[in-house]
Amino acid sequence: MAHAIIDHLRMIGGDARLAPALRECAQALVDDWQGDAMLSGDASPSSPRSYY
Repeated sequence: MAHAIIDHLRMIGGDARLAPALRECAQALVDDWQGDAMLSGDASPSSPRSYY
């Protein structure tokens, strides 16, 4: 689940249509979620995954 959240935060952080404050917040949260994934023993992927 953490990986899905990380992927979505990356998408939000990279979407130029969204407000800068929202993109910055999403980008800042990626590191927190990656840390949580690592602490839970689920290493974070090096690049966003595709679910399609």
